[in-house]
Amino acid sequence: ISGSAETTAVCFDIDYDGSAVLPVRTVEMSQEGLSDLAVRKDGRLWVAACWDGRLRVFASKTGKPLAILKYHTTAATAVTFSSTGLLASASRDGTIALWSLYR
Repeated sequence: ISGSAETTAVCFDIDYDGSAVLPVRTVEMSQEGLSDLAVRKDGRLWVAACWDGRLRVFASKTGKPLAILKYHTTAATAVTFSSTGLLASASRDGTIALWSLYR
């Protein structure tokens, strides 16, 4: 998954036989700017840390938006999943947040 300052994130698949990386889906965001992306260990969810301070949660298989997490007051700059499945996020406002997402 790749994001940018634009309003899109692109999901890719790896063709190991042909040694190629192929785009499979483009996901449109409602706001510009992605600072970071994280994929949960089971591969079912991915999360975007966005410039508007929100975290956007998506289904990996379909690209369907599942939730918008609101806590940070300025740009969310980092997001990662722990080995236990907790989601951690950080922001330019100096805060960090821990989230327990559904399995």
